[in-house]
Amino acid sequence: MIVLKVGADLNAGIIQALITRLWFAFIMTSFFMFSGCVHIADTQEAKKRLIEQPATDYSQAIRDLEHLSNKGYADAVIILAEYYTRVGKPVDLDKTEIAFKKMFNTSESYQKRYINWLFNVAKANPVYLVRARSALWQRMESHKDVGPQIIRLESISGNNINEQVSKIFAFYEQDGEPRIDDKIKVLSELEDLTEWIVTLRKLCNEQNNSKFYCLKSLVRHAKKHAPNELNVLAENSNAAYTEQNINDNEMISLLKLFAIQNSVLGNGSVYLASVAAKNAIEESAEVFLAFAKYEIGQKFVFDISQLVERLESISDTHVQANVLLGRLFIEGRRSVEFPQKSLNYLEKARPNSEALFYIGRLLISGKLGEAKLQEAVDVFVESARSGYFHSYRELIQLFINGEGIKPNRVYAHVFARTFEKLGFVLSEFNNQQLNELQLTQEQEKIVSQLVENELTAITVYEST
Repeated sequence: MIVLKVGADLNAGIIQALITRLWFAFIMTSFFMFSGCVHIADTQEAKKRLIEQPATDYSQAIRDLEHLSNKGYADAVIILAEYYTRVGKPVDLDKTEIAFKKMFNTSESYQKRYINWLFNVAKANPVYLVRARSALWQRMESHKDVGPQIIRLESISGNNINEQVSKIFAFYEQDGEPRIDDKIKVLSELEDLTEWIVTLRKLCNEQNNSKFYCLKSLVRHAKKHAPNELNVLAENSNAAYTEQNINDNEMISLLKLFAIQNSVLGNGSVYLASVAAKNAIEESAEVFLAFAKYEIGQKFVFDISQLVERLESISDTHVQANVLLGRLFIEGRRSVEFPQKSLNYLEKARPNSEALFYIGRLLISGKLGEAKLQEAVDVFVESARSGYFHSYRELIQLFINGEGIKPNRVYAHVFARTFEKLGFVLSEFNNQQLNELQLTQEQEKIVSQLVENELTAITVYEST
């Protein structure tokens, strides 16, 4: 029988353990995040108490934070609100706003945290769009530093985006400064630049420090409306890197933008990505690794021997190189399959979440001699919780109809709903399968509790 060693069983004791585990790690991490505290001595005492006498269950951990919150610890209120918003739980909006305002004078960071929190609340619940918009425009009037955030918010509000851009530009121009970089960054947030492409080109032709934002916006526009411009933009991207006008991370972003193909971003070309990142691929291990992901499936630049040699040369210092080598020998597209060789590379990459995903696939496949089902399930859970969320899709399928695994509708629904809450969309086929696995009222309650636990687990992994 397959069980989730870090998951759940259906008896009450195990369910409680599932709900409660990992909370000490989350609470402890949260308190280390405090800054500008109103009651610093009490906060330090609370932190000490939680470390030396850790909360042993979910409800106790919540009570600890609520207790601090009710005593007037504004930072405890804020941490609770930020966490609850992230996992989709309701938040006392008024209480949280009061807490943030208490902290505004202690640190500038609380003002930005407040705006980010309110923005996330509004994304989840459009009822709060008006309040979020008001806060952003007030900040815009006083600091003129949230133009891009306003565009992101207005893109989900249904308002006329072009009018909002004009309004932001008017604020920028009040002090008589050109604020070219700020304007470029605002325009880079637009889904469709058609109305502003002339303005953008003019701004980008002037002296500015936003070469990356210019290139990103121009490439996005060209992919949908002017593909004949992409070759020049690829050459310009390579030149910008050579002239140190963009860094490795920015080049990786451009490389992916050139390569990706979908209905939103238009046609992609890995060849143009290689042109755009030509010098960066040669000089930077990080950029090479980003490009090597495309080389795993077919040749664009490197022969197989060159690819393996380059990956192995950086495998001691770059975990991702081992992940790619593992994939190369498991997928069998540019090389014959060598399952054990693949596993050896992937094991070197532990605890990388992507490496764990492919280890899970190897274990479930039987290519190592026999299928190791329990071990595969455990590895997929660890992979998903540590950030490689596509592992949830494997778990969904395993607990619907995985070979050698007893179907479990509760597990299947827990992983499916967690996957959806993380912003992913299930296939129509998966939805049909899940619809056939009806839940009782009691099972629905269990699923809701366990989904919340999964989201808590993910938060803890990301904060440690």
